Amino acid sequence: MIVRYEDGSKAHAVIYRLIGTHLRAAVEGVEDPVDFKLIRGNWISDSGAGVTFEFPIEIGKEFLQNLTDLALSEEQGRCALGGECVIRRVAGSGNGHTAPI
Repeated sequence: MIVRYEDGSKAHAVIYRLIGTHLRAAVEGVEDPVDFKLIRGNWISDSGAGVTFEFPIEIGKEFLQNLTDLALSEEQGRCALGGECVIRRVAGSGNGHTAPI
């Protein structure tokens, strides 16, 4: 997702947890997880800044495809047998190499 701050800045983020009016996410450029709270219809960061969240379709499509690929590879048993696996590809550093699980 993309987090847009009220000052106009933005950052990519991944949701760790969403429970009720509390959302915790890993935010690009921030070492520790960031907490957001929904207060009177507005999302507020743990630093007190107002934020909005965007979920671009392109990112959603890629995520859904990765989940589908993972489900299919596990169904076919390739991961368990040490063969090509989506988890190994995703776990890599993006340079074409794979990381062991």
